[in-house]
Amino acid sequence: MKRTVTRIAAAVIAALMICLCLASCGGKKTEKPKVTVEIYDDAGVIFLKAVDLEIEETTTAEQVVQALCTLREATFTKDIDGNFDSFTFGDRTISTKQENLDNGNVKMYRFAWKLNDEVMTATGEGVSTKMSDKVLVNGDKVVVYFIVEEVIPATT
Repeated sequence: MKRTVTRIAAAVIAALMICLCLASCGGKKTEKPKVTVEIYDDAGVIFLKAVDLEIEETTTAEQVVQALCTLREATFTKDIDGNFDSFTFGDRTISTKQENLDNGNVKMYRFAWKLNDEVMTATGEGVSTKMSDKVLVNGDKVVVYFIVEEVIPATT
């Protein structure tokens, strides 16, 4: 009888040990993707930047720019189409603008963006990829920068 109780206790302890081993080995923890995001001013100087910013797997380029602003306590505005229109950090604001030139043309400053050195906003004719449509993956780099174009105003 003693032998039976000892065997049952040993079996229970062994089963418990196996359960504990399996629980501690559990599923592999996956690391969150990390990305880099940079915003440049109209002189080509970094205005805001974050390296290895942790994101969720469904984070878009637009959301990561907003996360950078939140992280650095900066603010932003968007135009009627939902594109970034300005960024303010501290007492400095960078924004889209236009300048009238002496020759009658207009110099336009607007934000564009790149993903891993690939231009996502086309200049002139072409299709641009919206920041809200591009889901990021680990190691991606989002860059928001100014493009400057000289345009001839419409005559009508």
